Amino acid sequence: MHLLSSQADVLLSSGLAPSTLRTRRSQWGCYYSFCSHYRLLPLPASARQICLFATYLCECRKLSPTSITNYVASLKSLHLFQKWPVPPLSDPSVTLTLAGIRRRGALPAKQATPMSLSVLRRLAADFDSASTSGYRAAFLVAFYGLLRKSNVVPPSTSPSHITGGSHVCRADFTFTDWGFLLRLRQSKQRNFGDSHIVIPYYRHSDPLLCPVSACLAHFASHRAVADSPAFLTDRCGPITHDLFVCQLRLGLNRLGLTGTDYSGHSFRRGGATLAANSSLSADDVKLFGDWSSDAFMRYIGSSLRQKTTIAKALADASATTSV
Repeated sequence: MHLLSSQADVLLSSGLAPSTLRTRRSQWGCYYSFCSHYRLLPLPASARQICLFATYLCECRKLSPTSITNYVASLKSLHLFQKWPVPPLSDPSVTLTLAGIRRRGALPAKQATPMSLSVLRRLAADFDSASTSGYRAAFLVAFYGLLRKSNVVPPSTSPSHITGGSHVCRADFTFTDWGFLLRLRQSKQRNFGDSHIVIPYYRHSDPLLCPVSACLAHFASHRAVADSPAFLTDRCGPITHDLFVCQLRLGLNRLGLTGTDYSGHSFRRGGATLAANSSLSADDVKLFGDWSSDAFMRYIGSSLRQKTTIAKALADASATTSV
């Protein structure tokens, strides 16, 4: 029974994807800090204590309603991992507190500005040199593959992140006469030994926006072994999450834009918006971006052209329909 119990604990701890577990640990750390500051016993958490934690996140940490909901939800897995009964997250006092936070609109969640094609072209031109070729290639791969930052570059230079991350390596690229195939070994939606995701990239007529020529040029000037992270700095070190976002924002600032309005997710949002505006169906965008639900719809920015088309259709329908 002891061995069986130990194996059950291992399976329980493996139930969360590595990236999700890192997020949960950060949220649990915040909860423990809250309890320590107010001299509260962390576990088990009562409904009243959960309400206080949510209020703390709203009033003191100034988090968005969505983030607060996620932090509160993380208490369920914390209790399970520590072998305590599930906390009363569905208690009416908890649900009403979260509803009150949403109703007040405390610091509404700010989405990253989607990367537009015109800004991407200017950004690619700004990074069009051998020393910055890794960033240009990474930006284009992220945009045209609708990829998350975690699929493009490793979180840090830590050996565990380099060897065990979900980022692409040089061996994941298979070049063809028309472009290349990119293999994603892991994604947010696939963590249980599912088949790899393969994304095709075609050559572009615009050389500045061509992910194929950008990757070929970068790989030629920055050679690396097969299991190396795909994109490297000018000193041949791996481009990490922080470097990816930092250089993106610095480049946007040089273009006269507000870099902090953008994040690594801007490429995924921008690529999805471009796909939606190119007459592709929602199902096509969902498939290509590896979304498991319709949550992707909130990433797609609607254009004035789309809204004008809808408004005209409504006007035409009004003229032809008898009441």
